Amino acid sequence: MEKEGYSLTDYVVMRGDVTLKERELNAADNLVFCLLSYLPFHEVVNGEERVSIRECRDRFLSAGTFSGKEWQKSSRLQVLNAAADTERFGPLKLYHCTEILSTDLDEQFAAMSVELNRRDRFIAFRGTDDTIVGWKEDFMISFTRIPAQESAKKYLEKETVPGFRYYVGGHSKGGFLAVYASAAMPKAKQKRIVRIFDNDGPGICPDVMSTDIVDPIRNLVTRIEPAYDVIGKLFELKFPDTRIVVSSAAGIMEHDPASWRVKNGVELLTVPESNPACAWVNEVLDTWISGLNPEDRKAFVNDFFDSLAAGGASDVQEVMGKGFEEVLTSVINSSQQAKDAGWSLPKAAVTVSLARIRESFAKFQEKNQKKKEVHE
Repeated sequence: MEKEGYSLTDYVVMRGDVTLKERELNAADNLVFCLLSYLPFHEVVNGEERVSIRECRDRFLSAGTFSGKEWQKSSRLQVLNAAADTERFGPLKLYHCTEILSTDLDEQFAAMSVELNRRDRFIAFRGTDDTIVGWKEDFMISFTRIPAQESAKKYLEKETVPGFRYYVGGHSKGGFLAVYASAAMPKAKQKRIVRIFDNDGPGICPDVMSTDIVDPIRNLVTRIEPAYDVIGKLFELKFPDTRIVVSSAAGIMEHDPASWRVKNGVELLTVPESNPACAWVNEVLDTWISGLNPEDRKAFVNDFFDSLAAGGASDVQEVMGKGFEEVLTSVINSSQQAKDAGWSLPKAAVTVSLARIRESFAKFQEKNQKKKEVHE
Protein backbone atom coordinates (compact mmCIF):
# COMPACT_ATOMS: atom_id res chain seq x y z
CA MET A 1 0.00 0.00 0.00
CA GLU A 2 1.14 3.56 -0.76
CA LYS A 3 0.68 4.58 2.90
CA GLU A 4 3.23 1.96 3.97
CA GLY A 5 5.44 2.50 0.96
CA TYR A 6 6.73 0.05 -1.59
CA SER A 7 9.44 -2.60 -1.37
CA LEU A 8 12.80 -2.21 -3.09
CA THR A 9 11.74 -4.83 -5.66
CA ASP A 10 8.54 -2.83 -6.28
CA TYR A 11 10.68 0.27 -6.83
CA VAL A 12 12.89 -1.51 -9.36
CA VAL A 13 9.86 -2.68 -11.34
CA MET A 14 7.96 0.62 -11.10
CA ARG A 15 10.88 2.82 -12.15
CA GLY A 16 12.59 0.28 -14.36
CA ASP A 17 11.52 1.97 -17.58
CA VAL A 18 13.12 5.28 -16.57
CA THR A 19 16.84 5.31 -17.38
CA LEU A 20 19.49 7.02 -15.25
CA LYS A 21 19.84 9.55 -18.06
CA GLU A 22 16.18 10.50 -17.66
CA ARG A 23 16.21 10.49 -13.85
CA GLU A 24 19.57 10.66 -12.10
CA LEU A 25 20.73 8.30 -9.39
CA ASN A 26 18.95 8.59 -6.04
CA ALA A 27 19.08 7.00 -2.58
CA ALA A 28 16.85 4.09 -3.61
CA ASP A 29 19.18 3.26 -6.53
CA ASN A 30 22.05 3.27 -4.04
CA LEU A 31 20.22 0.60 -2.02
CA VAL A 32 19.79 -1.55 -5.13
CA PHE A 33 23.54 -1.57 -5.82
CA CYS A 34 24.51 -2.09 -2.17
CA LEU A 35 22.06 -4.98 -1.82
CA LEU A 36 23.37 -6.58 -5.02
CA SER A 37 26.95 -6.29 -3.73
CA TYR A 38 26.18 -9.19 -1.36
CA LEU A 39 25.95 -11.54 -4.36
CA PRO A 40 29.09 -13.38 -5.62
CA PHE A 41 29.53 -11.50 -8.88
CA HIS A 42 33.24 -12.35 -8.81
CA GLU A 43 32.16 -15.83 -9.92
CA VAL A 44 30.59 -14.57 -13.17
CA VAL A 45 32.63 -11.42 -13.93
CA ASN A 46 36.20 -12.38 -14.74
CA GLY A 47 39.30 -10.19 -14.69
CA GLU A 48 38.80 -6.99 -16.71
CA GLU A 49 35.41 -8.05 -18.07
CA ARG A 50 32.53 -5.59 -17.98
CA VAL A 51 29.31 -7.54 -17.78
CA SER A 52 25.77 -6.13 -17.70
CA ILE A 53 23.54 -6.85 -14.72
CA ARG A 54 21.22 -8.68 -17.14
CA GLU A 55 24.04 -10.92 -18.36
CA CYS A 56 25.24 -11.55 -14.79
CA ARG A 57 21.76 -12.80 -13.89
CA ASP A 58 21.78 -15.09 -16.90
CA ARG A 59 25.24 -16.42 -16.05
CA PHE A 60 24.12 -17.25 -12.51
CA LEU A 61 21.15 -19.13 -13.98
CA SER A 62 23.30 -21.02 -16.49
CA ALA A 63 25.84 -21.98 -13.84
CA GLY A 64 23.15 -23.10 -11.39
CA THR A 65 24.78 -20.95 -8.70
CA PHE A 66 21.52 -20.70 -6.79
CA SER A 67 18.65 -23.14 -6.39
CA GLY A 68 15.12 -22.43 -7.57
CA LYS A 69 14.06 -22.02 -3.95
CA GLU A 70 16.77 -19.39 -3.40
CA TRP A 71 15.62 -17.41 -6.43
CA GLN A 72 12.11 -17.39 -4.96
CA LYS A 73 12.99 -16.56 -1.34
CA SER A 74 16.16 -14.44 -1.39
CA SER A 75 15.40 -10.70 -1.40
CA ARG A 76 18.79 -10.08 -3.04
CA LEU A 77 18.05 -12.45 -5.90
CA GLN A 78 14.54 -11.04 -6.28
CA VAL A 79 16.02 -7.56 -6.71
CA LEU A 80 18.63 -8.90 -9.17
CA ASN A 81 15.99 -10.71 -11.22
CA ALA A 82 13.77 -7.65 -11.35
CA ALA A 83 16.65 -5.26 -12.08
CA ALA A 84 18.01 -7.43 -14.90
CA ASP A 85 14.78 -7.01 -16.88
CA THR A 86 14.67 -3.20 -16.65
CA GLU A 87 16.15 -0.43 -18.77
CA ARG A 88 17.29 1.46 -15.68
CA PHE A 89 19.49 -1.31 -14.29
CA GLY A 90 19.69 -4.20 -16.75
CA PRO A 91 22.22 -2.69 -19.22
CA LEU A 92 24.53 -1.29 -16.49
CA LYS A 93 27.88 -3.05 -16.48
CA LEU A 94 29.66 -4.49 -13.46
CA TYR A 95 33.42 -4.75 -13.32
CA HIS A 96 36.31 -5.34 -10.91
CA CYS A 97 34.16 -7.55 -8.69
CA THR A 98 36.48 -8.50 -5.85
CA GLU A 99 36.15 -10.82 -2.86
CA ILE A 100 38.55 -11.69 -0.04
CA LEU A 101 37.77 -14.22 2.69
CA SER A 102 40.72 -15.10 4.92
CA THR A 103 40.56 -16.79 8.30
CA ASP A 104 44.31 -16.22 8.69
CA LEU A 105 43.95 -12.45 8.24
CA ASP A 106 40.52 -12.21 9.91
CA GLU A 107 39.26 -10.49 6.78
CA GLN A 108 35.98 -10.58 4.87
CA PHE A 109 35.90 -8.01 2.07
CA ALA A 110 34.07 -7.59 -1.21
CA ALA A 111 33.49 -4.71 -3.60
CA MET A 112 32.19 -4.08 -7.09
CA SER A 113 32.11 -1.18 -9.55
CA VAL A 114 29.12 -0.21 -11.68
CA GLU A 115 29.39 1.69 -14.95
CA LEU A 116 26.37 4.03 -14.81
CA ASN A 117 27.13 5.99 -17.99
CA ARG A 118 30.13 7.49 -19.79
CA ARG A 119 30.86 9.82 -16.88
CA ASP A 120 29.60 8.25 -13.65
CA ARG A 121 30.51 5.15 -11.64
CA PHE A 122 29.09 3.59 -8.46
CA ILE A 123 31.42 1.69 -6.13
CA ALA A 124 29.68 -0.60 -3.65
CA PHE A 125 31.31 -2.23 -0.63
CA ARG A 126 29.69 -5.38 0.75
CA GLY A 127 28.63 -5.51 4.38
CA THR A 128 29.00 -8.47 6.71
CA ASP A 129 28.10 -11.85 5.28
CA ASP A 130 27.21 -15.00 7.26
CA THR A 131 30.80 -16.13 7.84
CA ILE A 132 32.33 -16.29 11.31
CA VAL A 133 35.27 -14.30 9.91
CA GLY A 134 32.95 -11.50 8.80
CA TRP A 135 31.19 -11.27 12.15
CA LYS A 136 34.47 -11.33 14.04
CA GLU A 137 35.79 -8.48 11.90
CA ASP A 138 32.72 -6.42 12.81
CA PHE A 139 33.52 -6.74 16.51
CA MET A 140 37.19 -5.97 15.84
CA ILE A 141 36.42 -2.34 14.94
CA SER A 142 36.05 -1.73 18.69
CA PHE A 143 39.77 -2.19 19.30
CA THR A 144 41.73 -2.05 16.02
CA ARG A 145 41.73 -1.10 12.35
CA ILE A 146 40.33 -4.10 10.53
CA PRO A 147 42.01 -5.58 7.43
CA ALA A 148 38.99 -4.71 5.26
CA GLN A 149 39.66 -1.00 5.87
CA GLU A 150 42.99 -1.19 4.08
CA SER A 151 41.48 -3.30 1.29
CA ALA A 152 38.67 -0.76 0.82
CA LYS A 153 41.10 2.15 0.73
CA LYS A 154 43.29 0.42 -1.86
CA TYR A 155 40.29 -0.56 -3.97
CA LEU A 156 38.82 2.96 -3.96
CA GLU A 157 42.16 4.62 -4.73
CA LYS A 158 42.71 2.29 -7.68
CA GLU A 159 39.21 2.76 -9.08
CA THR A 160 38.91 6.55 -8.87
CA VAL A 161 40.70 7.53 -12.06
CA PRO A 162 40.64 10.99 -13.70
CA GLY A 163 37.78 11.97 -15.97
CA PHE A 164 34.98 10.29 -14.01
CA ARG A 165 32.63 11.06 -11.11
CA TYR A 166 32.10 8.52 -8.37
CA TYR A 167 29.30 7.53 -6.05
CA VAL A 168 30.47 5.34 -3.16
CA GLY A 169 28.22 3.29 -0.90
CA GLY A 170 27.75 0.27 1.27
CA HIS A 171 25.43 -1.29 3.82
CA SER A 172 26.38 -2.11 7.43
CA LYS A 173 30.14 -2.74 7.51
CA GLY A 174 30.09 -1.75 3.83
CA GLY A 175 28.81 1.70 4.84
CA PHE A 176 31.59 1.97 7.40
CA LEU A 177 34.14 1.04 4.69
CA ALA A 178 32.64 3.53 2.21
CA VAL A 179 33.01 6.39 4.70
CA TYR A 180 36.47 5.36 5.92
CA ALA A 181 37.97 4.70 2.47
CA SER A 182 36.60 7.98 1.09
CA ALA A 183 37.98 9.90 4.08
CA ALA A 184 41.39 8.21 4.05
CA MET A 185 42.18 8.54 0.35
CA PRO A 186 44.35 11.35 -1.10
CA LYS A 187 42.59 14.71 -1.44
CA ALA A 188 43.06 14.80 -5.23
CA LYS A 189 41.10 11.56 -5.60
CA GLN A 190 38.62 12.58 -2.93
CA LYS A 191 37.51 15.45 -5.18
CA ARG A 192 36.21 12.93 -7.73
CA ILE A 193 33.57 11.67 -5.27
CA VAL A 194 30.17 13.34 -5.60
CA ARG A 195 28.21 11.38 -2.98
CA ILE A 196 28.84 8.77 -0.28
CA PHE A 197 25.96 6.57 0.92
CA ASP A 198 26.33 5.19 4.43
CA ASN A 199 23.49 2.70 4.78
CA ASP A 200 23.31 2.01 8.52
CA GLY A 201 27.01 1.42 9.00
CA PRO A 202 28.70 1.64 12.41
CA GLY A 203 30.95 4.61 13.08
CA ILE A 204 34.60 4.94 13.99
CA CYS A 205 35.76 3.90 17.45
CA PRO A 206 37.57 6.92 18.98
CA ASP A 207 39.89 4.54 20.85
CA VAL A 208 41.19 3.33 17.49
CA MET A 209 41.44 6.54 15.46
CA SER A 210 40.32 10.14 15.53
CA THR A 211 36.82 10.73 14.21
CA ASP A 212 38.10 14.01 12.74
CA ILE A 213 39.15 11.97 9.71
CA VAL A 214 35.60 12.30 8.31
CA ASP A 215 35.47 16.12 8.54
CA PRO A 216 36.59 16.77 4.91
CA ILE A 217 33.84 14.50 3.53
CA ARG A 218 31.09 15.09 6.10
CA ASN A 219 28.92 17.09 3.69
CA LEU A 220 29.27 14.44 0.97
CA VAL A 221 27.71 11.72 3.11
CA THR A 222 24.07 10.68 2.94
CA ARG A 223 23.40 8.66 6.06
CA ILE A 224 20.42 6.26 5.93
CA GLU A 225 19.29 4.35 9.01
CA PRO A 226 16.11 2.51 10.04
CA ALA A 227 13.82 3.84 12.74
CA TYR A 228 14.83 1.00 15.08
CA ASP A 229 18.58 1.32 14.80
CA VAL A 230 21.20 -0.61 16.75
CA ILE A 231 24.08 -1.41 14.37
CA GLY A 232 24.36 2.13 13.06
CA LYS A 233 24.40 3.60 16.56
CA LEU A 234 27.67 1.84 17.46
CA PHE A 235 30.31 4.60 17.58
CA GLU A 236 27.77 6.74 15.73
CA LEU A 237 29.02 9.54 13.47
CA LYS A 238 26.75 12.53 12.87
CA PHE A 239 26.12 13.75 9.32
CA PRO A 240 23.96 16.72 8.21
CA ASP A 241 22.15 14.62 5.60
CA THR A 242 20.72 11.83 7.76
CA ARG A 243 17.50 10.07 6.77
CA ILE A 244 15.47 7.73 8.99
CA VAL A 245 13.78 5.19 6.76
CA VAL A 246 10.62 3.16 7.38
CA SER A 247 11.08 -0.62 7.43
CA SER A 248 8.63 -3.48 6.91
CA ALA A 249 10.59 -5.51 9.49
CA ALA A 250 10.62 -5.11 13.29
CA GLY A 251 13.32 -4.61 15.91
CA ILE A 252 16.91 -5.28 14.97
CA MET A 253 15.75 -6.90 11.70
CA GLU A 254 15.09 -3.38 10.42
CA HIS A 255 18.82 -3.36 9.67
CA ASP A 256 18.04 -5.38 6.51
CA PRO A 257 17.99 -2.90 3.58
CA ALA A 258 15.62 -5.15 1.63
CA SER A 259 12.97 -4.21 4.24
CA TRP A 260 13.35 -0.45 3.71
CA ARG A 261 10.41 1.24 2.04
CA VAL A 262 10.13 3.59 -0.92
CA LYS A 263 7.40 6.20 -1.45
CA ASN A 264 5.86 7.31 -4.76
CA GLY A 265 8.20 4.92 -6.53
CA VAL A 266 10.85 7.63 -6.34
CA GLU A 267 12.41 8.21 -2.91
CA LEU A 268 12.75 6.53 0.45
CA LEU A 269 9.85 6.65 2.87
CA THR A 270 11.19 8.43 5.94
CA VAL A 271 10.09 9.51 9.42
CA PRO A 272 11.36 12.48 11.46
CA GLU A 273 12.60 10.55 14.52
CA SER A 274 14.08 7.23 15.57
CA ASN A 275 11.99 4.63 17.39
CA PRO A 276 12.50 5.29 21.15
CA ALA A 277 12.18 1.55 21.80
CA CYS A 278 15.77 0.97 20.68
CA ALA A 279 17.23 3.59 23.05
CA TRP A 280 17.62 1.10 25.93
CA VAL A 281 19.56 -1.38 23.78
CA ASN A 282 21.85 1.35 22.49
CA GLU A 283 22.48 2.67 25.99
CA VAL A 284 23.33 -0.83 27.27
CA LEU A 285 25.81 -1.44 24.45
CA ASP A 286 27.39 1.99 24.94
CA THR A 287 27.75 1.33 28.68
CA TRP A 288 29.23 -2.12 28.07
CA ILE A 289 31.75 -1.02 25.45
CA SER A 290 32.84 2.12 27.31
CA GLY A 291 33.38 0.02 30.44
CA LEU A 292 35.97 -2.16 28.67
CA ASN A 293 39.40 -1.05 27.58
CA PRO A 294 40.59 -2.02 24.07
CA GLU A 295 42.63 -4.97 25.40
CA ASP A 296 39.58 -6.43 27.17
CA ARG A 297 37.52 -6.03 23.99
CA LYS A 298 40.27 -7.76 22.00
CA ALA A 299 40.47 -10.68 24.43
CA PHE A 300 36.71 -11.18 24.39
CA VAL A 301 36.38 -11.02 20.58
CA ASN A 302 39.37 -13.25 19.84
CA ASP A 303 38.55 -15.91 22.41
CA PHE A 304 34.83 -15.97 21.70
CA PHE A 305 35.11 -16.31 17.91
CA ASP A 306 38.09 -18.64 18.09
CA SER A 307 36.00 -20.92 20.31
CA LEU A 308 33.14 -20.85 17.81
CA ALA A 309 35.52 -21.76 14.99
CA ALA A 310 37.10 -24.51 17.08
CA GLY A 311 33.67 -26.08 17.37
CA GLY A 312 33.68 -26.56 13.60
CA ALA A 313 31.40 -23.67 12.63
CA SER A 314 32.32 -21.60 9.60
CA ASP A 315 29.22 -19.41 9.40
CA VAL A 316 26.63 -17.91 11.71
CA GLN A 317 23.83 -20.12 10.39
CA GLU A 318 25.71 -23.20 11.61
CA VAL A 319 26.09 -21.65 15.06
CA MET A 320 22.41 -20.73 15.25
CA GLY A 321 21.50 -24.22 14.09
CA LYS A 322 23.35 -25.71 17.06
CA GLY A 323 21.46 -23.43 19.41
CA PHE A 324 22.31 -21.32 22.46
CA GLU A 325 24.39 -24.16 23.92
CA GLU A 326 27.04 -23.59 21.26
CA VAL A 327 27.33 -19.91 22.16
CA LEU A 328 27.40 -20.68 25.87
CA THR A 329 30.14 -23.28 25.35
CA SER A 330 32.21 -20.71 23.50
CA VAL A 331 31.94 -18.33 26.47
CA ILE A 332 32.87 -21.10 28.93
CA ASN A 333 35.91 -22.04 26.84
CA SER A 334 37.14 -18.45 26.78
CA SER A 335 39.92 -17.04 28.94
CA GLN A 336 39.06 -15.45 32.28
CA GLN A 337 39.67 -11.99 30.82
CA ALA A 338 37.25 -12.72 28.00
CA LYS A 339 34.68 -14.19 30.40
CA ASP A 340 34.82 -11.08 32.57
CA ALA A 341 34.29 -8.91 29.49
CA GLY A 342 31.39 -11.06 28.30
CA TRP A 343 29.61 -11.20 31.65
CA SER A 344 29.90 -7.42 32.01
CA LEU A 345 27.22 -7.10 29.30
CA PRO A 346 24.31 -8.26 31.51
CA LYS A 347 25.79 -6.12 34.29
CA ALA A 348 25.60 -3.12 31.94
CA ALA A 349 21.96 -3.98 31.21
CA VAL A 350 21.16 -3.98 34.93
CA THR A 351 23.06 -0.72 35.46
CA VAL A 352 21.18 1.06 32.68
CA SER A 353 17.83 -0.33 33.84
CA LEU A 354 18.39 0.80 37.43
CA ALA A 355 19.50 4.24 36.21
CA ARG A 356 16.32 4.53 34.16
CA ILE A 357 14.17 3.44 37.11
CA ARG A 358 15.85 6.05 39.35
CA GLU A 359 15.35 8.71 36.68
CA SER A 360 11.66 7.83 36.28
CA PHE A 361 11.14 7.83 40.04
CA ALA A 362 12.85 11.22 40.37
CA LYS A 363 10.58 12.66 37.67
CA PHE A 364 7.56 11.14 39.41
CA GLN A 365 8.56 12.73 42.73
CA GLU A 366 9.21 16.09 41.05
CA LYS A 367 5.81 15.98 39.36
CA ASN A 368 4.03 15.15 42.63
CA GLN A 369 5.91 17.89 44.46
CA LYS A 370 4.76 20.46 41.89
CA LYS A 371 1.16 19.27 42.26
CA LYS A 372 1.47 19.53 46.03
CA GLU A 373 2.81 23.10 45.81
CA VAL A 374 -0.08 24.11 43.52
CA HIS A 375 -2.68 22.76 45.99
CA GLU A 376 -1.02 24.48 48.94
